[in-house]
Parts: sequence; C-alpha cells; structure tokens
Amino acid sequence: MMSVSGAARGVISAEEIASKFSGGRSVSEVLEGTERDFAIKWREPATEEVEAWAGAILEKIADPGSRRSPVLNKKAFDGGWRENYLLAEKQGLSHHTLKPRYYRPSKFLRYAGRLAIVDDVDAEWQIFTLIRRVIYRAFLRQFTEVHEFGCGSCSNLLLFAEMARNQRIRGYDFVASSVEIGRLLQADATQDVSVELFDMSAPTLNPKIGDGSAVCTIHAMEQLGTSFEPMLQYLLHSGAEVVVQLEPILDFYDLATLYDFLSAQYCIRRGYLSGYLGRLRELESAGELEVIECRRTAIGGPVHEASSLIVWRPCPKTRRPS
Repeated sequence: MMSVSGAARGVISAEEIASKFSGGRSVSEVLEGTERDFAIKWREPATEEVEAWAGAILEKIADPGSRRSPVLNKKAFDGGWRENYLLAEKQGLSHHTLKPRYYRPSKFLRYAGRLAIVDDVDAEWQIFTLIRRVIYRAFLRQFTEVHEFGCGSCSNLLLFAEMARNQRIRGYDFVASSVEIGRLLQADATQDVSVELFDMSAPTLNPKIGDGSAVCTIHAMEQLGTSFEPMLQYLLHSGAEVVVQLEPILDFYDLATLYDFLSAQYCIRRGYLSGYLGRLRELESAGELEVIECRRTAIGGPVHEASSLIVWRPCPKTRRPS
C-alpha cells in the first residue's frame, strides 16, 4: 500500500481558482478581501482510499435507479428544492438554507486530473462558492441583466443578488418549488430578483432577454443529455450578449486514466450532457457564435468534474435575426 506520509500534498488557493475561472482578468479584479486567504489542503490518496472511491463510483454506475424517467426526475427535483424552500421559510434566506442537499460532506475531490483527499469535508461547497464569486465578477457584473436557467434552489441567485449593483436578476426552472423560493427572494432582496417557470427541455420564445443581458447555466444543462439542441437554439436567438456555462463536459476526460474513465462512465449512466462542445464548435465554424472561453478547470466533487467553463456569445446576426 502507498504510504500517506510519502504522498504528494498541496493547497488549492484562491489565486489558482481565479486563474481558472477569471477569463484572464487579474486577481485584484475577481478576488476581494478575505477571499484571498482561501486555502484547501489536499493530499494524494493511499491505495485503499482509491479503491474505496472506485468501489463507490461503480456502485453508482450499477444502480438501476441512477437514471430516472423524466416524470420521476422532475418530481425528485421539485421535492429537493421544496426542502430548501421549507428550510428558508423557517430559518430565513441564507447560503445554508439554499445549499442544494446533494452537496454532502466528503473527503474526496477531483483535482488536477487526479483524486485528492481534503482536510475539510465541506471543501467542495466552499470551492464552488468561490468559483461562483469569481465568475460573477469576471463575466456577469458588467451587464444590466443576469438570467440563470435551471436555477434550482436559487442559491446562485442569492449570491448574485448580494454582489449586484442595480441589476435585474432573473431565474428560471421547471418546477414550482423554485418559483416559491424566488418569491422569498423577491420579498427579501434589496435587488430586483424574480423566478419563473421555464422548461429547458422544451423552451418557449419567452422570456425575452433584453439588451445588455448575460445568461448563465450552472450544473443545469447537464440534465439535457444529448437533447440540448432546442435549448441551445433558444440561447442563440434569445438576445443574450454572452452565455456563461459551468457544466460537466465529457469531451475533456482522458479515458485512458482510471479517474476520468470512471467519472465519464458515471456521467454516461446518468445521461448527462454529451456532444455539446462539438456542437458549439460546429456553430462557431458556421459563424453563428464565438467561443470566448473553453477549458477543463480540473476541479470537481467526489464523483466527477461538473465545473468545466464554457463562455460564448452569439454573433450579431444570430442574436438579433432579421
């Protein structure tokens, strides 16, 4: 067995996260105050820890219930976000009450193409929170409107509202419990925040996205699997000036490595986003959009990397078709 004392060790710093998610902006532009003190210690796993991780992933892959029907999937999401709604109604709106329940304590992270053991079991949530702050400052804060599709528990909307200065912030989701959380936000927030129903699997022409608007999807397009074309076409023609996406991108995985292979198999079993990057490249070649950022950030949760970064903008003739 590998000796833990001889394993590689390191720290995930705020500067490193900024370098991956800031779109080339400086640390001073995307980090503030105590955020710069952010540090997550990690070490390389021992052999038995890798085996335990791999065994848990294989169990998830083998689970016949790991991919629900669309009806059951919708019911599960509505139930999950309702838990957040009831907690927020009882205890008040906070990052704790709106934290999605699938963020569970774990000593495992996906990091730098490897599996890492962290000393803080809430490291995934802490890293995700910093990532969202960096992305907001790098890509979203300069716009007059921010629209998030698949807003779920509205955790991102709460964060953006806290950071915003005179922005319209809009969220959309396909279940009623998200809209109910949105009403709590609307009543409580000092910013202009609201949430409405919207099904990304069958998008309508509404809502209209105004000039000076940014759109984001955060761990949401993943649910569309290979059926992303209607939503992609909606985004292309929505009027948005930029689309910022944090999603699992299978194209980035190296299937010759154990960690990537198992994570990819899990994503395939779950029916997560597939073929999306290739389609964006096709549309870019056709002159319909421009990809601004496209990178594997190599930071993820215990199971897979859900936060690859893609930023693109529709070409003017596509965004406002004649």
